Amino acid sequence: MEVNYSSSVSVSTVDWYGRASTVLFFNQCPFRCPYCQNHELLEKNELIDISVPKQDIIKSIPFVSAVVFSGGEPLLHMNGLLELASFAKEKGLLVGVETNGFFDESIKYLISQNMVDRFFIDLKAPFSDIYLYSKVCGLDSKYSTNLNPIQVIDRVKKSLKYIHSSNIELEIRTTVMKGLVGTPAQILDISNWIASNLDPKVPFVIQQGNNQNTLDTGLNRFEQFSRDELLDLGDDAKSYLYNVWIRSREQGNEKV
Repeated sequence: MEVNYSSSVSVSTVDWYGRASTVLFFNQCPFRCPYCQNHELLEKNELIDISVPKQDIIKSIPFVSAVVFSGGEPLLHMNGLLELASFAKEKGLLVGVETNGFFDESIKYLISQNMVDRFFIDLKAPFSDIYLYSKVCGLDSKYSTNLNPIQVIDRVKKSLKYIHSSNIELEIRTTVMKGLVGTPAQILDISNWIASNLDPKVPFVIQQGNNQNTLDTGLNRFEQFSRDELLDLGDDAKSYLYNVWIRSREQGNEKV
């Protein structure tokens, strides 16, 4: 079997807080998020034998307890993902998937097969603001992949509800970037939706967007959110949620 695979990070302590994990990156994604840091993968098509990512997993086994599949968008590559997730589990590792949540049926299938221990879902913006969600996904720009933003939001909601109704761990993440998304009102809106439709105890991480090496180079004219500003947004989120975190370059993961 061949997979559209890019590379790996042998040991990460950031992607799955509390665990050392190896992170495997697949190529391609249906979104064109302006703040994307992995935009060189978005249209890359480089099929390699699945033995290569398997070997990357094997090399990391002495140092990690989990494998996290990322990208790009890993759920674009279900056959390879299933094979690699099964391989990781055979080696005694937990499996995490970082995804934009668009492929709700694939998430439902992975849950049915007990292939994933934790999903990390990017909730890009408040669901109530269709224009903003479209903008943050890059659906309204020259990078547009002609996806319907209403359909995108509907699928992400379904994905979140599928996971929440299962026994699979769920972490929701929102990346904040000045000039794009991250006002107190937007964080309150997102937090309220999570509390009202899922559970106030679901972990919610507010991530500091990096304004360097973004798909939209115009974002580098804006300052990054500081750690203190992230903490303030975290306090806003705690108006509705109990398990709020921030992730910054200065201090990594911190519970608010």
